[in-house]
Amino acid sequence: MKFKLLGGGQIEADSNEQLIKRLNITSLFGYKKDVFQFMKNTADACKTFNGSEIDCSNYDNFVIGLIESGYLTEVEDA
Repeated sequence: MKFKLLGGGQIEADSNEQLIKRLNITSLFGYKKDVFQFMKNTADACKTFNGSEIDCSNYDNFVIGLIESGYLTEVEDA
């Protein structure tokens, strides 16, 4: 899977779990030791930024929320 990030750049991952862990590692505000804290804080920031409600109860729902709110856009292989 390959995604464009709203703030610029792209990221690739083989699973939603790997995607979130990579986002966490590359984030200036990530929680390197606690990916679920990263998810919660990201969901909170998205709500503050544009009112997005992102479910951070599991990896799949979190990625769906990021896509639906426009923070991630899946890139199709050409």
